[in-house]
Amino acid sequence: MILPLLITANRIYCRLMFRVGSPDSPPLPLSGPALLVSDHSSLTDPLVLFATAGRPIRFLTAREFYELPVVNWISKLCGNIPVSRSGFEVGPVRAMLHALAQGDVVGIFPEGGIDKHRKEEGYEGIGFVALKSEAPVVPVSISWDRPRPVNLLRAMVTPARATVRYGAPLVFDHTAGDSRGQARAATDRILQAIREL
Repeated sequence: MILPLLITANRIYCRLMFRVGSPDSPPLPLSGPALLVSDHSSLTDPLVLFATAGRPIRFLTAREFYELPVVNWISKLCGNIPVSRSGFEVGPVRAMLHALAQGDVVGIFPEGGIDKHRKEEGYEGIGFVALKSEAPVVPVSISWDRPRPVNLLRAMVTPARATVRYGAPLVFDHTAGDSRGQARAATDRILQAIREL
Protein backbone atom coordinates (compact mmCIF):
# COMPACT_ATOMS: atom_id res chain seq x y z
CA MET A 1 0.00 0.00 0.00
CA ILE A 2 2.91 2.38 0.61
CA LEU A 3 4.20 2.55 -2.97
CA PRO A 4 0.86 3.60 -4.54
CA LEU A 5 0.53 6.31 -1.89
CA LEU A 6 4.04 7.58 -2.66
CA ILE A 7 3.30 7.58 -6.39
CA THR A 8 0.15 9.64 -5.83
CA ALA A 9 1.94 12.03 -3.44
CA ASN A 10 4.75 12.47 -5.96
CA ARG A 11 2.30 13.30 -8.75
CA ILE A 12 0.69 15.99 -6.60
CA TYR A 13 4.10 17.34 -5.55
CA CYS A 14 5.36 17.51 -9.15
CA ARG A 15 2.16 19.15 -10.35
CA LEU A 16 2.44 21.87 -7.68
CA MET A 17 6.22 22.32 -7.66
CA PHE A 18 7.16 21.66 -11.31
CA ARG A 19 3.82 22.11 -13.10
CA VAL A 20 3.83 18.73 -14.81
CA GLY A 21 0.80 16.54 -15.40
CA SER A 22 0.08 13.16 -16.90
CA PRO A 23 0.59 12.88 -20.69
CA ASP A 24 -2.52 12.67 -22.90
CA SER A 25 -1.60 9.11 -23.89
CA PRO A 26 0.49 6.52 -22.00
CA PRO A 27 4.15 7.10 -22.92
CA LEU A 28 5.17 3.53 -22.00
CA PRO A 29 3.83 0.14 -23.04
CA LEU A 30 0.96 -0.69 -20.68
CA SER A 31 2.67 -3.93 -19.66
CA GLY A 32 5.92 -5.77 -20.21
CA PRO A 33 9.50 -4.55 -19.98
CA ALA A 34 10.66 -1.11 -21.02
CA LEU A 35 13.95 0.75 -20.78
CA LEU A 36 13.22 4.42 -20.04
CA VAL A 37 16.24 6.50 -21.08
CA SER A 38 16.35 10.23 -20.35
CA ASP A 39 18.67 13.19 -20.51
CA HIS A 40 19.62 14.57 -17.11
CA SER A 41 20.00 18.14 -15.90
CA SER A 42 18.36 18.15 -12.45
CA LEU A 43 18.42 15.93 -9.38
CA THR A 44 14.61 16.07 -9.48
CA ASP A 45 14.44 14.46 -12.94
CA PRO A 46 13.57 11.01 -11.48
CA LEU A 47 10.60 12.49 -9.62
CA VAL A 48 9.28 14.12 -12.79
CA LEU A 49 9.62 10.87 -14.74
CA PHE A 50 7.94 8.91 -11.95
CA ALA A 51 5.05 11.42 -12.05
CA THR A 52 4.51 11.21 -15.83
CA ALA A 53 5.50 7.71 -16.96
CA GLY A 54 2.30 6.03 -15.80
CA ARG A 55 4.09 2.97 -14.42
CA PRO A 56 6.50 2.35 -11.51
CA ILE A 57 10.14 2.78 -12.51
CA ARG A 58 13.21 1.05 -11.11
CA PHE A 59 15.96 3.64 -11.51
CA LEU A 60 19.65 3.00 -11.78
CA THR A 61 20.85 5.15 -8.85
CA ALA A 62 24.32 6.42 -7.96
CA ARG A 63 25.40 4.65 -4.79
CA GLU A 64 26.18 7.88 -2.89
CA PHE A 65 22.51 8.90 -3.31
CA TYR A 66 21.14 5.39 -2.84
CA GLU A 67 22.78 5.16 0.60
CA LEU A 68 21.31 8.43 1.96
CA PRO A 69 18.86 7.40 4.74
CA VAL A 70 15.54 8.65 3.32
CA VAL A 71 16.57 8.05 -0.29
CA ASN A 72 17.67 4.52 0.64
CA TRP A 73 14.26 3.67 2.09
CA ILE A 74 12.42 4.97 -0.99
CA SER A 75 14.94 3.37 -3.37
CA LYS A 76 14.48 -0.04 -1.78
CA LEU A 77 10.71 0.37 -1.87
CA CYS A 78 10.86 1.18 -5.59
CA GLY A 79 13.40 -1.55 -6.34
CA ASN A 80 16.05 0.89 -7.55
CA ILE A 81 19.42 -0.51 -8.56
CA PRO A 82 22.55 1.02 -6.93
CA VAL A 83 25.63 1.56 -9.07
CA SER A 84 29.09 2.93 -8.33
CA ARG A 85 30.48 5.66 -10.56
CA SER A 86 34.06 4.47 -10.20
CA GLY A 87 33.90 1.98 -13.07
CA PHE A 88 32.03 -0.80 -14.83
CA GLU A 89 30.13 -3.20 -12.58
CA VAL A 90 28.59 -6.50 -13.64
CA GLY A 91 26.08 -6.59 -10.75
CA PRO A 92 23.93 -3.60 -11.80
CA VAL A 93 23.87 -4.81 -15.42
CA ARG A 94 22.63 -8.22 -14.31
CA ALA A 95 20.07 -6.57 -12.02
CA MET A 96 18.75 -4.45 -14.91
CA LEU A 97 18.50 -7.46 -17.22
CA HIS A 98 16.72 -9.42 -14.49
CA ALA A 99 14.26 -6.58 -13.85
CA LEU A 100 13.49 -6.30 -17.57
CA ALA A 101 13.06 -10.07 -17.83
CA GLN A 102 10.43 -9.76 -15.09
CA GLY A 103 8.54 -7.17 -17.13
CA ASP A 104 9.58 -4.12 -15.10
CA VAL A 105 10.38 -0.60 -16.29
CA VAL A 106 14.04 0.38 -15.74
CA GLY A 107 14.98 4.07 -15.80
CA ILE A 108 18.46 5.19 -16.84
CA PHE A 109 20.25 8.48 -17.36
CA PRO A 110 22.85 7.49 -19.99
CA GLU A 111 25.09 10.51 -19.36
CA GLY A 112 25.56 9.31 -15.78
CA GLY A 113 25.00 12.53 -13.85
CA ILE A 114 24.86 16.31 -13.86
CA ASP A 115 28.30 16.91 -12.35
CA LYS A 116 31.90 15.72 -12.79
CA HIS A 117 30.68 12.17 -13.43
CA ARG A 118 28.80 13.25 -16.55
CA LYS A 119 29.73 11.59 -19.85
CA GLU A 120 28.17 13.58 -22.69
CA GLU A 121 28.47 10.74 -25.22
CA GLY A 122 26.71 8.34 -22.85
CA TYR A 123 27.85 5.09 -21.31
CA GLU A 124 28.03 2.06 -23.60
CA GLY A 125 26.41 -0.13 -20.94
CA ILE A 126 23.05 1.40 -21.93
CA GLY A 127 23.39 0.09 -25.46
CA PHE A 128 24.53 -3.30 -24.16
CA VAL A 129 21.42 -3.65 -21.96
CA ALA A 130 19.18 -2.55 -24.85
CA LEU A 131 20.71 -5.17 -27.15
CA LYS A 132 20.83 -7.95 -24.59
CA SER A 133 17.30 -7.48 -23.23
CA GLU A 134 15.54 -6.61 -26.51
CA ALA A 135 13.19 -4.52 -24.35
CA PRO A 136 11.66 -1.46 -26.07
CA VAL A 137 13.71 1.64 -25.33
CA VAL A 138 11.61 4.76 -24.67
CA PRO A 139 13.62 7.98 -25.13
CA VAL A 140 12.56 10.99 -23.08
CA SER A 141 13.80 14.54 -22.70
CA ILE A 142 13.23 16.84 -19.72
CA SER A 143 13.76 20.59 -20.06
CA TRP A 144 13.57 23.15 -17.26
CA ASP A 145 12.68 26.81 -17.56
CA ARG A 146 15.58 27.87 -15.34
CA PRO A 147 18.92 26.50 -14.04
CA ARG A 148 18.46 23.91 -11.29
CA PRO A 149 20.32 23.72 -7.93
CA VAL A 150 22.92 20.95 -7.73
CA ASN A 151 22.04 20.23 -4.09
CA LEU A 152 19.29 17.60 -3.73
CA LEU A 153 17.33 19.33 -0.95
CA ARG A 154 17.52 22.73 -2.65
CA ALA A 155 16.42 21.21 -5.95
CA MET A 156 13.39 19.64 -4.27
CA VAL A 157 12.20 22.92 -2.70
CA THR A 158 12.98 25.23 -5.64
CA PRO A 159 9.95 25.66 -7.93
CA ALA A 160 10.36 25.52 -11.71
CA ARG A 161 8.49 24.41 -14.82
CA ALA A 162 9.52 21.09 -16.32
CA THR A 163 8.58 20.04 -19.85
CA VAL A 164 8.70 16.29 -20.46
CA ARG A 165 8.71 14.86 -23.99
CA TYR A 166 8.46 11.12 -24.62
CA GLY A 167 9.49 9.61 -27.94
CA ALA A 168 8.41 6.52 -29.83
CA PRO A 169 9.96 3.28 -28.52
CA LEU A 170 13.14 2.03 -30.17
CA VAL A 171 13.58 -1.70 -30.67
CA PHE A 172 16.98 -3.36 -30.88
CA ASP A 173 17.56 -6.83 -32.28
CA HIS A 174 19.76 -9.05 -30.12
CA THR A 175 20.87 -10.97 -33.23
CA ALA A 176 22.80 -7.83 -34.19
CA GLY A 177 25.21 -8.80 -31.41
CA ASP A 178 26.35 -7.10 -28.24
CA SER A 179 30.00 -6.34 -28.80
CA ARG A 180 31.44 -3.06 -27.55
CA GLY A 181 31.14 -1.47 -30.99
CA GLN A 182 27.52 -2.55 -31.35
CA ALA A 183 26.74 -1.34 -27.82
CA ARG A 184 28.32 2.02 -28.70
CA ALA A 185 26.20 2.27 -31.85
CA ALA A 186 23.03 1.45 -29.88
CA THR A 187 23.89 4.06 -27.24
CA ASP A 188 24.50 6.66 -29.97
CA ARG A 189 21.13 5.88 -31.55
CA ILE A 190 19.35 6.25 -28.19
CA LEU A 191 21.05 9.58 -27.42
CA GLN A 192 20.21 10.89 -30.89
CA ALA A 193 16.54 10.02 -30.32
CA ILE A 194 16.64 11.95 -27.03
CA ARG A 195 18.28 14.98 -28.69
CA GLU A 196 15.61 15.00 -31.40
CA LEU A 197 12.95 15.49 -28.71
